Amino acid sequence: MSFLFSKSMVASCLVCAVALPHVAMADIVINDESQLREFAAAVNDGSRDYVGENVCLANDIVLAGDGAWTPIGTSEHPFCGHFEGWGHTISNLTISGTNYAGFFGYVDVVSIRDVGVVTGNISGGHYAGAICGYVANSGEISSCYATINVSGSQYVGGICGFFNGSEIKDCHSTGNVTSNGSFIGGIVGQVYNGDVRRCYFTGQIDYYSIYGYYGSIVGDVKNGQEGIDIEYCVYKKNDENVPKAIGCNMDGDEIPTDGANRGATAEEMQTATFWSGKLNTESYNTAWAIADGSYPQLNSFVKNQPVTFAFTAAKQWLTIVPNGNYTVPASMKAYIVTGVDVASGIVSLRSVSTLNEGRGALVWSEGGESIIAYPTQGALSDYSDDQWLKGSHVSPVILKGDKTEYVLSGGMFHRSQSGVLARNKAYLKVAASGSSSNSLKVIIEEDDATAVRNLNNNANHDPSIYDLSGRKVSGQPAKGQIYIKNGKKIIIR
Repeated sequence: MSFLFSKSMVASCLVCAVALPHVAMADIVINDESQLREFAAAVNDGSRDYVGENVCLANDIVLAGDGAWTPIGTSEHPFCGHFEGWGHTISNLTISGTNYAGFFGYVDVVSIRDVGVVTGNISGGHYAGAICGYVANSGEISSCYATINVSGSQYVGGICGFFNGSEIKDCHSTGNVTSNGSFIGGIVGQVYNGDVRRCYFTGQIDYYSIYGYYGSIVGDVKNGQEGIDIEYCVYKKNDENVPKAIGCNMDGDEIPTDGANRGATAEEMQTATFWSGKLNTESYNTAWAIADGSYPQLNSFVKNQPVTFAFTAAKQWLTIVPNGNYTVPASMKAYIVTGVDVASGIVSLRSVSTLNEGRGALVWSEGGESIIAYPTQGALSDYSDDQWLKGSHVSPVILKGDKTEYVLSGGMFHRSQSGVLARNKAYLKVAASGSSSNSLKVIIEEDDATAVRNLNNNANHDPSIYDLSGRKVSGQPAKGQIYIKNGKKIIIR
């Protein structure tokens, strides 16, 4: 028995509980160090500010040689676009003796998301932070992390030196932060405007000035600024560490602020129950992967590790690779690809009751189920069979537009255009030869005796449909009624 998916059955995008922050379509895609340096030079010499453009990082990048890095953006020529790291990292980043020191130096009206700075060292002057030295005017830093040491003369933070923006959220830093001046923080040196939410710090604050403002999360909140929230931020307790989350001076006075900010032991911070109510506190936000035995990780950077995908809303599709064999419960449907006929534009899927480890599957649920699975991007890369259902959880997919990739939408796989496919979209990779069709229909090969046929699929013109008395149906079949086709019962939807 075969029948087509209809638009009512297939969601145009796949949704799971690990929905991550906004994913931009790329105006600029950076693939390697050479392109990254060209991008930085274009900003710094004023030839391009990237206002309103999305610059996206497609790969992890290790800076060659000594890793000497000129920060992106200056006070004269700031970066004014949106940077999407797509869960990638920068390694061997080295900066010495400059103001506005960081992967980004000076940015204005910008977002920086999903990028990590993992090895190297920053020793700057004023305004130093691993992700960015200085953020001006409504900037946002989210789902970023750093594992390097940062030092400077003042306005020094593990993530950002000086922040005059909208929000720093879902970030963490593990390196040490050092200064002989003022405004030193594990996450940010000084907040002039904006909020800091759901961040943690496990390094040390080293300060050498009796006049400095310093804190394990935020060094200082600008005096007189109202409406600034610092909340749900945690730092690791250490005898040598600063005993305050939010900036305090040598008199030990903590700057007033709302929110559940506190210190914790390393053991507490590696216990899942400790983070209840502190991370993933908003219904739309599931940025963090939390488990016993490790510090929380940002889901943006969890690659090829099992993730629990929860179907929480009704009628969701998800493309997955199971972590081990998985028995499909009665409340769910799962399908695997059994063939692709490009000439006829048909993709055949078979309904299965067991999902085999390592094989891509399209799963449908009415809600209330969860599956432990691998994100499909990367997990399928070791397979030679190119007729696989695929998708992306950790990172978007860069589409080549080479007639081999088809994107699931409205019950059909449509040939992709070059560009970027966002997270959780299903697509199909087929053999390059003979790929001339603009779209591929989705066909399910049902083994069940009873199936469902949609009225939209020309059932009223099908001469092979009979009623239960054996009479050929010549008119429009009635919704909800049972008929016979090819010796099997069908129900008209």
